Amino acid sequence: MLNELLIGKFQFFLLIMMRMFGMVAVAPFFSSAIIPMRIKVVLTLGITIVIFPILSTKVPIQIPHGIFDYFFLIGNELIVGLTIGLLLSIIFAAFQLAGEFFSIQMGLGISEVFDPMSQIHVPLIGQFLTLLGTLIFILTKGHLLLIEGVYQSYMSVPQLDLIKSSGTLSKSMIDVFVNMFSIALKISLPIMGTLFIVTLCMGLLAKFAPQMNILMLGFPVYITIGFIMLILLLPYIVENGNYIIEKYLEQIFHLF
Repeated sequence: MLNELLIGKFQFFLLIMMRMFGMVAVAPFFSSAIIPMRIKVVLTLGITIVIFPILSTKVPIQIPHGIFDYFFLIGNELIVGLTIGLLLSIIFAAFQLAGEFFSIQMGLGISEVFDPMSQIHVPLIGQFLTLLGTLIFILTKGHLLLIEGVYQSYMSVPQLDLIKSSGTLSKSMIDVFVNMFSIALKISLPIMGTLFIVTLCMGLLAKFAPQMNILMLGFPVYITIGFIMLILLLPYIVENGNYIIEKYLEQIFHLF
């Protein structure tokens, strides 16, 4: 049965695979450099084989006869998958950005490590929050919801005309970018506010006791209070991170 479907509708199979591969190549967790490219290709192929028999009977799709039109359609499907993954990656960057916000306030901005997820150097706190966001993503079954979302996108939008939809997609990209900074600020604001109050106290202490070395005293105080606040706020970050990921997954799927 599957062999007959593959032989008869291989062009449609390839289109599904391209959209799924675009998502796997960019989306959080799937796009990690820790996962070899061979595993990503095998994962994409396996998921496509599972959903292809269902989509081949339910989704009406017009396969162009011209070779150039077909390659254009393949590129179109790849861009759709990349868009789904990129929109979620931007929201994930909010956790890393929040870590950078208060790493500078704590004096840890100079200590950076290589993040294998995003392939850039980030402060230690940013790396910790990125790993925490990935853990929340897995615990909320976001990786399964993302695969289901690509499947549902084919049920609702078998063929997306990027030229006609470019305005809607661009507006969605801008909204997600704006929300990324908003989310990062909300996560980091309690710690940044606390460290700002500590800075005011240090300034007053330097004014009334100029003989004290406030610079050397400030580093351990900032780091200690920063870590204490981070530990106290972990339940808040996890709870809101869960809500944020679920909310934006729903928005991305609603967009398509």
